[in-house]
Amino acid sequence: MSLLLTLLLFFFIEGPVVITSGSFQGLAYENGEIIIPPVYDALGWSDGRTKVHNEVIGFKENRRWGLINLKNRKLSEPFFVELKPFEKGLVLAALKGKFSNLPFYGILDNTGRTLVRFNYLQLQPLTSEHILASTYSEGNVYFGVLNYQGEELIPLLYDKIETNLDFIVATKNEKRKLFDFSGSLIIPTFIDEIHVSKEGYLLENGGKYGFISKAGELIHDIEYKMVSDHVPYSFNHWEVSCLSNLCSPLTITADSLTINDRQQLVAHLNNTQHFLGGDSAVHYGKKYEIVSVDRGFIVMQNRFDGSFSLIMSDGEKVIEGYEKIVLDDFYVYGKKDNKWVVIDNFGELLNFQKYDSTGTSHQLNIPVKKNGYWGWIDFAGDNLINKKYDAVAAGVNEDQFIAQYIHSWGVANFDDNFVVLPKYDAVSVANNLYLAKRGQATTLISKEGEVIWQTSDHLVYDDQESLLKIHAENGNVGVVTEAGIILPAKYDEVKRLNQYLLLKSDGYFTIYNNGDYILDEKDQIQNVLGFSEGYFHILKDGKHGFIDESGNLRIANRYEDAGDFQGNLAAIKIGSKWGFIDASEKLVIQPHFEEVSSFQSGLAVAEEKGLFGLIDRNGEIQVSFKWKNIERLSTGNYLLTGLEGNQGLADAKGKIILRPNYQSIQDTELGSVVVKKGQFKGVLDYNGYTITPFEYEEIKILGDYLLLLKTKEYVPSQPSHD
Repeated sequence: MSLLLTLLLFFFIEGPVVITSGSFQGLAYENGEIIIPPVYDALGWSDGRTKVHNEVIGFKENRRWGLINLKNRKLSEPFFVELKPFEKGLVLAALKGKFSNLPFYGILDNTGRTLVRFNYLQLQPLTSEHILASTYSEGNVYFGVLNYQGEELIPLLYDKIETNLDFIVATKNEKRKLFDFSGSLIIPTFIDEIHVSKEGYLLENGGKYGFISKAGELIHDIEYKMVSDHVPYSFNHWEVSCLSNLCSPLTITADSLTINDRQQLVAHLNNTQHFLGGDSAVHYGKKYEIVSVDRGFIVMQNRFDGSFSLIMSDGEKVIEGYEKIVLDDFYVYGKKDNKWVVIDNFGELLNFQKYDSTGTSHQLNIPVKKNGYWGWIDFAGDNLINKKYDAVAAGVNEDQFIAQYIHSWGVANFDDNFVVLPKYDAVSVANNLYLAKRGQATTLISKEGEVIWQTSDHLVYDDQESLLKIHAENGNVGVVTEAGIILPAKYDEVKRLNQYLLLKSDGYFTIYNNGDYILDEKDQIQNVLGFSEGYFHILKDGKHGFIDESGNLRIANRYEDAGDFQGNLAAIKIGSKWGFIDASEKLVIQPHFEEVSSFQSGLAVAEEKGLFGLIDRNGEIQVSFKWKNIERLSTGNYLLTGLEGNQGLADAKGKIILRPNYQSIQDTELGSVVVKKGQFKGVLDYNGYTITPFEYEEIKILGDYLLLLKTKEYVPSQPSHD
């Protein structure tokens, strides 16, 4: 029989070799002694290797692999799609899934017994005692760790598994957990980073640091500003309370504290931001930067890849890894892979189909683009207007929108009927009217679709002043009022003052209101500087005066400067000095001050001989002129600064609340004052009684929060010894 055999040797040094007979293969020793007759389609392994592995080898029949030993005993039937050697003399095998074409891997010993069940997408050696296993679920691959007995040491929940000489690192969503080699957690929570040192590992989480030895012993909890040479340094310890007493006092460890536009405290720890609520925190690692906080949403940007994520203020993640995230008044729009999604104020996805683009919502309706055309969806995400327009934008009314249809612009309503036929080159909104341009002509159209006016002049809506201005070719300016009245382009300048229009021509102003001209050019008013209490503050012939709403000159233009009327008094300047007159032009307070403020609550700040004081409406001195500066605060009180820089506080009536014994004073809206005396700060009430003792280096008031810091320096924190 041996004369009929042809020996083929494949990749061997010594031991049995594969032999062939016709199209069949078997196994023989080098001397030609047959071990396994050549009756199989192939002998060896599915990866092409042919060397015997721990006294066993694979055989192939009908496109499937089985396991056979050197005694020519089949250890398994041929039902594996893959079969190849593994560590420790074991065999890696794969079965085809019942409901998919994916292979499912397991591990056999050299008797054919299953040690690791066929449940895994991948199995590969991790250490001499551990196997890296993976599984597939909902489009994602997850990793875990098994031992060689098939026991699950680390569950298959992680994006990545790594190991070193001391422990196993499991990563999920770019956060890490540490396990020892028995599968027990070294640190019970996820952490951000692990940094290697000579004697152990520096652990980082949420901007805080801790330390473990190489044996996995926790030396310092993850709560420190830094750990240097194995010595931990603490963060600042802030004592936080509410000025309104509506929250319980707490202590927050952080570098610093700020407050966002939702009146949430934000703690900053090593370039990491924490949103605080009560005594808990929602935080994000140094990987992220807070872009905005609005309506309960936090928009964050990945510092490394530039992508954006949307997170609720309670920490719930809505979307992540997006190219762009935009908020308007009612919705959030996210762009990923050049497609857009829409999210409502509850964090719910409105559209199951993704759009090519989205626009700013209009009365809860959302413009969306699909396959090159625009339409509208409603607040539930349902189709409102079919996608057939070249472009769309908000209209004047809640039930109208501007639309470009077959390259021309018009105005449609949400019943999908045109109010203004699409025949213009462009249409825009100006106040409650439409500007429609075609060629060199601009047509003014009402929201009902009626043509009001057509002109070759250039119409421009000034958002800052809410004015629709007419610009003629000669440079003159006119205006279209909110009532649709057209004031032709014959003016040098048009601007708004409260409800009035100021029209300048040939260097002089007229005042227009509701069809009436209060002034005209013959009055020769050079400027209108303000309006209050029924009087216009005007400049004529280089002097200041006042006219009433009928255009009558009530106070002659005889003053070098003036202020608007407040409380029936106006500041006036005669020569180089300031005083006050009333509406009848009676000189109530003689002009002998260098500077004055307006009156508020019956008092005004005045400067005399380079020093400041407070006077009442009769000119009587309420706070003497001995101060380097007096500042009226938003609380209504007055901050008094002495000649040496020391500060005091007076109330709205000029009564001294706090004598000038302090280096700094910060008044609050709640009747308490933060003051600095010597090296330390404290909090006083308006009677001078101590609310918070003078033992703090820093005291801040953020909204309703009172923040107290005793020590600014970072000091070594020695671990306690029981």
